[in-house]
Amino acid sequence: MNEKNQPSKCAHVLLVLDRSGSMNSTRQQTIQSVNSFLSIQRESDVETHMTTCLFNDQVKINPSKQVNEVQDFTASDYHCDGTTALYDAIGHTITHHQPKDGELTLVAIMTDGMENASKEYSLANVRKLIEEKTKEGWQFQFLGADLSHSQDADDLGIKKDQQMYFKKSEMKKAVDDVSQNFNRSKLYPRFLTADQLCLLDDSDRRVIVDTGSPISMSDVGQLQLFDDFYARGSHDLLPMIQKYLSNRISGLMGMDILSRYDLRLKFDRRVGRWIVEQWKEDSDYADAFCVEYYGGVPVVEATVDGLRGKFFLDSGATISFLKKNRINGQPFVGEAEDFFPTLGIFSTDLYRCELKFAHRTFTDSMGVMPMGLEVLIPNWIDGIIGLNILKDTTINFGFKSNRFSLQ
Repeated sequence: MNEKNQPSKCAHVLLVLDRSGSMNSTRQQTIQSVNSFLSIQRESDVETHMTTCLFNDQVKINPSKQVNEVQDFTASDYHCDGTTALYDAIGHTITHHQPKDGELTLVAIMTDGMENASKEYSLANVRKLIEEKTKEGWQFQFLGADLSHSQDADDLGIKKDQQMYFKKSEMKKAVDDVSQNFNRSKLYPRFLTADQLCLLDDSDRRVIVDTGSPISMSDVGQLQLFDDFYARGSHDLLPMIQKYLSNRISGLMGMDILSRYDLRLKFDRRVGRWIVEQWKEDSDYADAFCVEYYGGVPVVEATVDGLRGKFFLDSGATISFLKKNRINGQPFVGEAEDFFPTLGIFSTDLYRCELKFAHRTFTDSMGVMPMGLEVLIPNWIDGIIGLNILKDTTINFGFKSNRFSLQ
């Protein structure tokens, strides 16, 4: 087992929990959700500690304890009143924690409101801390209760795939998902989770919907899209893909099948995953774009920080990438790890970029394309638009009708 495959030596959860007055309506449900989070953490074979920060307009950080020694929350532990000092809570929690050597750290932030009461930490202070700790390998997860979006999370530099929004009635499921994902990342801290990709359910396994692949493959002999079935065998690339994903993947659906359909891809934050539907063009949607193809893969025109170029539109990519020569003075925001079947796992620096595509402007992180991938694509392709940038849109892929738009 090489270093990249080794489990974490130890792990630490920093739970930053809102107890302002607006959380009072779901006080009991929050207590149950936190206790369920703890219960899942106790199942891990990796030594795990937990530090809880409770905040309203005041910040209280409880002593760190091994999860098996942390007592379940009770009504006497969680009183809700006051306002929301979100920046102070995050800032104090991060600066208070001194990780052990080899520790995997998760900062889980749960709130139902916006910053309105911090006195000691500013947005700039906390954003800088998050950028620094992300670069050191810390994980961040923003949990927005009864929120459809949080400007605070965006402003703090928390990536879209680290933001989860849910109804308070669905709080326990969302919190359980975060706890279970963290347990998986302790065992395979550098492996990707397939939940970040666009997937179709196939019994207890899943199929990747990959517009970046000209071919489809399956280790069970066939693929299903809606009511249609396609005979497809395995491929040498499929075991490589399965090796780097933490979920069970039975196949990949590429453009040889997808090009026959008009599809709609949208990210459902309630369930935390991409959904694939059939689509019929609606002329009311004006954000149309043109597609050309290279090797059967869709290529679109876009502008990144004022420079126009051509990009693969790749639903099989969780991260968007620029060629190295297109990085020029953009703010560095951290690092990420991704994989490409023939390259394996690789690290990439992330830069905050402004991408204009289909009459929309997106501000998000883009990675530096690894040289091993850059040499495989033509010189006139400037990068890859992946799913991270498009999570707040719905993508209409009219492959059959030749109509493409965002909404």
